[in-house]
Amino acid sequence: MVYNEDAKMAHYRWRQTHMDQYREYVNKSAKKYYQNNKEKSNQKSLGRYYLKKEWEIFRHILLDVSTDNK
Repeated sequence: MVYNEDAKMAHYRWRQTHMDQYREYVNKSAKKYYQNNKEKSNQKSLGRYYLKKEWEIFRHILLDVSTDNK
């Protein structure tokens, strides 16, 4: 089967006309992916949390230094 522009447009039209079925399918796939990669997702979130904490500390240092000079 060759995938061409006509097939692509048909897929897009189906998604637009059957939004509920498409959302159900995508949500099921996303949940399956999350279950298979839960540990990686948790590590990524934890890393993002600690990075934001470091940025906040750095921002406070910069703000404190800039107010001392004035």
